[in-house]
Amino acid sequence: DALKVNTTLKVLDLAAADMGNVGAVALADALKVNTTLAKLGLGDNDIDSRGAMALADTLRTNTTLIELRLGDNAIGTRGAQVLADVLRFNTTLAVLEIGNNDIGAAGAVAVADALKTANTTLTELGLRANSIDTAAALALLDALKAHCALSKLNLEGNDAISRELRAQINTLLADPARAAAREAA
Repeated sequence: DALKVNTTLKVLDLAAADMGNVGAVALADALKVNTTLAKLGLGDNDIDSRGAMALADTLRTNTTLIELRLGDNAIGTRGAQVLADVLRFNTTLAVLEIGNNDIGAAGAVAVADALKTANTTLTELGLRANSIDTAAALALLDALKAHCALSKLNLEGNDAISRELRAQINTLLADPARAAAREAA
């Protein structure tokens, strides 16, 4: 309840706090009314798709959170899909870290589709160690071509992605024309 009335706390890192879905749901509820928290770290907390759904619901209306770190949890494909869906509406989130969450190819494709069709604010996306295959990596490459805001994409630990495809993605991320477009936006 303290987070609901907080007017000073801007960064909250609760990584490895063993909060699970109960804690994630409580935080999501508090964030519906909190207007100051900008960065939230919830890595390694045994949060699954239910916790991700609660956080995604909050992100539909929260306009202050710019960074959400959910790495090393268990949100799975469904959690990635609901977070991807909210990326279509949220206009403040700039950093989303969902590495090592077993989102698989379907979760990565959902995120790619959201980036390709709607989101213009996400600048950093962490998808490390999520069993992302070549088809999903190609979807992310297509999204990068349409999404000039994204400047960092972590795909480490997704061994099915070829060296050549990684090079294409990295070349596109480093493209000076994309950087100039980001600056102009």
